[in-house]
Amino acid sequence: MKKILSAVFIWPWRALTWLRGTLANLLLLMLVVLVTSGLLHGGSKVVLEENTLLYVQPGRMIVEQRSYDDSFSSLMQPTDEEIAEESVLHEMTSAIRWAQHDKHIKGIVIQADDLEGADLSKLNALTQAILAFKDSKKPVIALGDNFSQGQYYLASVADKIYLNPMGSVQLHGFGAYQNYLKDLLDTLAINVHVFRVGQFKSFVEPFVRNDMSPEARENLAQWMDEQWSFYRSHIEQRRKLPAGGVDNFINQQDTLLAQNQNNAAKLAQQYGLVDALATRQEAEKVVNTLAGSDEPNTIDTTAYFQLSMERKEPSRLLEKA
Repeated sequence: MKKILSAVFIWPWRALTWLRGTLANLLLLMLVVLVTSGLLHGGSKVVLEENTLLYVQPGRMIVEQRSYDDSFSSLMQPTDEEIAEESVLHEMTSAIRWAQHDKHIKGIVIQADDLEGADLSKLNALTQAILAFKDSKKPVIALGDNFSQGQYYLASVADKIYLNPMGSVQLHGFGAYQNYLKDLLDTLAINVHVFRVGQFKSFVEPFVRNDMSPEARENLAQWMDEQWSFYRSHIEQRRKLPAGGVDNFINQQDTLLAQNQNNAAKLAQQYGLVDALATRQEAEKVVNTLAGSDEPNTIDTTAYFQLSMERKEPSRLLEKA
């Protein structure tokens, strides 16, 4: 009887112990593989060759600091798709400033097709770094299938801008929108009690109005007009357009398009917003010509920033500034 009871209880326990040990060993093996692969990857060095082109190629968002990620996936090397989500402003501007004095860097290529979100202050900081880079007399070109308003502001600092023949420069000005909830709250019988002093207190307006008050409209228009004046003056200065040229391009776009066979790319070139039209294959030849090679050496700002930090050269490069 004892032998039967032993078989019933001991063997399942032994099987459970074996399974537990096996799983623990597998987890340990996975951890060793992850750490080893990380060390091997970290040991690989990027070699900066002569006549390298620095690519200013922002991700979808330009941020002050990368978003924090404590997930298990952060233990592994991020994919290119994840890297492209965010670009850190100070890394990009630092890389551009250091490249100004780096004999290995021959020029800059701006390619902002992936950029979706960046406020004007971040874009201006980036363009100011590129303008300082141009003091080195190294060439700067910009390539794009299309240029949104933010993308074009960044591209406008280039010596030459190349646009895809099927693309366009999409300028439309600045605007702001607000949802108003008074009717919804009334329908749901929700009471909102507001206490405020003064006319220019628009924060609570969405809860007590169905439209924008004159005071809120005046306040909003003032700071948007200032930003738009800042934007268009820089574009007109960099592209040598007459005063009011940007506003005229927007307000008369239907007439201007008709004069250019409804070809938005041709209009952008004719108006002076871009210098030339180039397909992707033609743009590749432009880059090859700039580098003086059929297979040009390129490096983006993130990789160049990391490489410069590893070489401990930032302080030396900045001493020359």
